Amino acid sequence: MIKQIVFDIGNVLLEVHLKKTMDAWGFSEKCQEAVTQATVKNPYWYELDRSAVPDEDVLKGCIAKAPKYEKEIRMFYERHTDFVTPFSYAAPWIRDLKAQGFKVYLLSNYGVNAFAVAKNKMDFLTEVDGFVLSCQIKALKPEPEIYMALEEKYGILPQETIFLDDNAANVEGAKKRGYHAFLFTSYEEAQAVIKAESQK
Repeated sequence: MIKQIVFDIGNVLLEVHLKKTMDAWGFSEKCQEAVTQATVKNPYWYELDRSAVPDEDVLKGCIAKAPKYEKEIRMFYERHTDFVTPFSYAAPWIRDLKAQGFKVYLLSNYGVNAFAVAKNKMDFLTEVDGFVLSCQIKALKPEPEIYMALEEKYGILPQETIFLDDNAANVEGAKKRGYHAFLFTSYEEAQAVIKAESQK
């Protein structure tokens, strides 16, 4: 019996529109590619979400990959909330799931400083029953420790829980823990998955 729904945040409840924002900033195509490769496509960038070392140290590592674009990389970091917007369905969807009797939780890779600012845009945050962030436990999805932290904090049993994430590796990590885990591709498809799984 499904009792809980666990959501990732980025690209599931919170839209991430990098290119549109960098276009608005006036970044050239060449600049956008360099900044993207130095940040979100750079494994080192993910250490911001772990928050085990100072953000400035991570930034220096990213800048080293594209030193010509240091100004733009710092702007990308400092104004990251410019390119996130909550999906209009997010808060109403969570309220509806809770009305159906489900508990709803969030499990996300998020850094301390990034979350401190971005949470002001998350109108759905007050609707959930709880959340665990990577920065809180210094572990990232798909590392097992982050799933275990959620389970221990809220008494969650994976076999009673649907997990939705837009990252395939994170989905596989959840499956290894025993979750009913699915790759999130759209709100409509996710609704269908929840309905089907909860009726089994």
